Amino acid sequence: MKTTSLLLALGLSLAATPAVAEPDATHEALRGFDWRVSPGVFVPLDAGSAGFLLSDHVGYGIDLGKLIVSPGLSLPFFFIENNFSLAVAGEVQVYLPIGPIAPYGQVAVGAFVPTNV
Repeated sequence: MKTTSLLLALGLSLAATPAVAEPDATHEALRGFDWRVSPGVFVPLDAGSAGFLLSDHVGYGIDLGKLIVSPGLSLPFFFIENNFSLAVAGEVQVYLPIGPIAPYGQVAVGAFVPTNV
């Protein structure tokens, strides 16, 4: 009975802790091997239909002090009208951790493979 109430109190204490990451925790999360998946909307620059995009990034975060550079690969999937397409790209993401957030930019070069479903 005493052990149960101690665990319950510990659980309430952890639940009441604010969910704000410390700057060091954000830095730590971006270092080393990483895999990120993100949904998006694809809008062509020329005439054409918009579509759904599911992108990922597999890389390794290298700490350069205030910046973290993550070179890696990306395999985004495009769903446009009734077509499914795949791209393969080498990319570099550069993060600037500021407290619990990390704005970033990325550059990618690769090949686009259109297919019909």
